[in-house]
Amino acid sequence: MALKRVALEIGMGTDIRGGDYTKAAVRALRDALWHNSLTVAGAVGKSSDDMQVEVLIGVPKPDQVDKAAGAGGAAARHRHGHGGRGRAGDRQRSRHGQDGDRPGGRRRPARSLREAEMPAKRVILELGTGNDLHGGDYTKAALRAVQDALHHSSLAMIRTLGVNSKTGMFVDVTIGVQQPDKVDLEKVRASLPHGIVTVKAVKGGLDVPDPEGNDIAVIASAAVARPAGASLMLLYEHPLSSYAQKVKIALREKGLDFEVETPPALGSGKAGGPFAAASPRNEVPALIDGDGAHLRFDHHPRISRGQVPRPAAVAARPAARAEARMIEEVCDTLYEAINWGLSEIRWFKRAEGAQAEKMKDTAARQTAELQAWLTDKLGDRQWFNGASFGWADLSVAPYVNRSFHYGFGTPAESPLAQMARRASANGPRSPRPSASSRRRPSAWAMAPPRLASGAIRREYRDHRLEWMMKSGGVQVVLDGLAKNNIRFTWPLG
Repeated sequence: MALKRVALEIGMGTDIRGGDYTKAAVRALRDALWHNSLTVAGAVGKSSDDMQVEVLIGVPKPDQVDKAAGAGGAAARHRHGHGGRGRAGDRQRSRHGQDGDRPGGRRRPARSLREAEMPAKRVILELGTGNDLHGGDYTKAALRAVQDALHHSSLAMIRTLGVNSKTGMFVDVTIGVQQPDKVDLEKVRASLPHGIVTVKAVKGGLDVPDPEGNDIAVIASAAVARPAGASLMLLYEHPLSSYAQKVKIALREKGLDFEVETPPALGSGKAGGPFAAASPRNEVPALIDGDGAHLRFDHHPRISRGQVPRPAAVAARPAARAEARMIEEVCDTLYEAINWGLSEIRWFKRAEGAQAEKMKDTAARQTAELQAWLTDKLGDRQWFNGASFGWADLSVAPYVNRSFHYGFGTPAESPLAQMARRASANGPRSPRPSASSRRRPSAWAMAPPRLASGAIRREYRDHRLEWMMKSGGVQVVLDGLAKNNIRFTWPLG
């Protein structure tokens, strides 16, 4: 199996007086090594002695470089690995051979948390310094420090191991300056070309005042750590849950890999195991990302903004963000309750005959009122977010799609119907459940018997209970309490 490069480290060295090419070569090698801490071997469970190191020195007179004293000697001992092969030539190159963990450079399939609780491990730490000699601009100094750190290495391991540089690589940046609060973290984050980036600023660096010029030179230090090996995100969901559909659209929009799982006993209030630990109310969706469980997704660092800033899910203007949150709140509560109430009637047969028809008529009027409000909010724009699909759109699409499915839609030429078609036509944005989920009439036929047997206890939480009470379903609630086939939210007391 041929060796493959995992990192290229670059350095420069001089001998100002004396013309000693070996001394210059040793300094160049140290410069390359000391800008990074390469921990990839440990991250993949290998010994650092398993690495192969190749050093290429570029000088005008290669024959005057003592390879034993330079590349293969004292300087090379700052790195582990088998006998660093030293060569002098007209280019500079350093190579660490493949550690053999992934034959042929093929990417190993990602494992979920159910298969391996593997924390992310650092594979390299890149170090740099930057300054702003005049003006005291801490952000400018930080940006230069980050670029200095990045440009001393080339992480060929990303290509070698077949890692998606956008979604499969994490980048943790720490900036050290004397006044951390003056660093624009968003600008620093945007300067990183790849990966899911987090940035923090801490007290460090150096301020050098110039009393005569009434000026200050700002010196910043940067540490760029690249962990790898994080587990794939796991989304607990139900394929017909509008809440879960919204999260799946957001994850796909960001290009983030994830797995889905429908928890056993979902809908009974008796689910256990990792799902119950993540979601104490036994509700989906719940997203497991690393060691954390997320029930609020508008603040999730990878979904809303932050770590994966493009494409932007949230509008840049505060007023637009506020309107998107309002639209989301209306859809998650009022609109969802209507669709849920219709499913109680249609699939679970909570009401039948004249009572069912009366409740359906009420739901139709309520849906029309909400759709008129949404149409007004949409106006003549292509998306609620404006020119591009955004948070408000993914908040509307699942609920509109569900009511259209129930026969409560707007005219085909209406702006809301056109927006829904655009969303459904785009695979990642489509709120529609999979074909297999839609083709299970037998499962729905079994819903009333399972309800009667107590296998299902439907959750009548806040806005859902309100909808039942105001829409002609008071007796439905009383019957459910008597038969013990409805439940309320945790804690039950």
